[in-house]
Amino acid sequence: MGDKVATIPTLGRRKLNDTALSNLNKFTTKYSNLEYAGIVAEFEEIQKESATLEKPEFKAFKENAARNKDTVENCPDATRVVLTCNVPPATDYYNGNHIRIPQLDRPFMAVQTPMKNTINDFWRLVFQEACSVVLLLGDTKESDTGDFWPVKAGDHTNYGDIFVNNRKVTKLDDFTVSAIEVLPDGCSNSVIANLVHYPQWSEKEAPKEHFLAFLRCWKQIPRTLFVDAPIAVASRMGQGRSGAVILLHAAVEAIATGKECDLKSILKEMRKQRPFLVATPEQYNWVIKKVILYFSMKVSEVREPLATLLKNQLPK
Repeated sequence: MGDKVATIPTLGRRKLNDTALSNLNKFTTKYSNLEYAGIVAEFEEIQKESATLEKPEFKAFKENAARNKDTVENCPDATRVVLTCNVPPATDYYNGNHIRIPQLDRPFMAVQTPMKNTINDFWRLVFQEACSVVLLLGDTKESDTGDFWPVKAGDHTNYGDIFVNNRKVTKLDDFTVSAIEVLPDGCSNSVIANLVHYPQWSEKEAPKEHFLAFLRCWKQIPRTLFVDAPIAVASRMGQGRSGAVILLHAAVEAIATGKECDLKSILKEMRKQRPFLVATPEQYNWVIKKVILYFSMKVSEVREPLATLLKNQLPK
């Protein structure tokens, strides 16, 4: 059985320099003035402008139709994660893309959750990229694959030629962290990936409680493991929710490091690498609110005014 751990957000632990505070003020002022209707309008502008971007090549996507959950092209060749582990005879294709933008402080990948016929491919990706963290957003019941890892501590299984072992499960308020050992046949050294599963986020709704605890949890893991290893963000399609989490992280890091946070431009750049990231205006609004909430919890100098802003001006 896993350990049950209460999660209490830590207050006032992050310091911002004058430039970062100024950029945070610009961000909050802009979106408080826009209000929800203006935020929706900005998202619709992104939708229209994204449609005019030069269309990338989708050769591998088209050749691997049975490994995609939809016929809508969402995995461009230029940024796709090309598998090399056990290739050949195994396929080099998985529906997932590297997301590399200056605002991110570490590598990310946006990936679809496995299908029944791609579970082996998924774990080969995790092993090959030496992922320190896999963020799994949503209930595994969203697809007929179900759980694609041994969910109980001490359990293990083989998915084709790859061994997957659950070494430890830590249960927190609304999510679990499983230390998953991954080892393909013929390899001597395994990879330990922390599978952080947040099931309370459906495609149609925003996540409810404890999301900042979730954010804090996975952000702390890479600092003690592989700081350059990609974080794989998985959701059913690897688009809406995956994009929202990556955009949230990019916005927080941009502001905290003194960079200007032009959310619209950041998302457009992300979509060049994987289309359809952040799928709805509700998800876009959620990112904005969570950026403000994050700094209201972490930076004591701005906690009170940001909390008031969230309560009175960005209520949705």
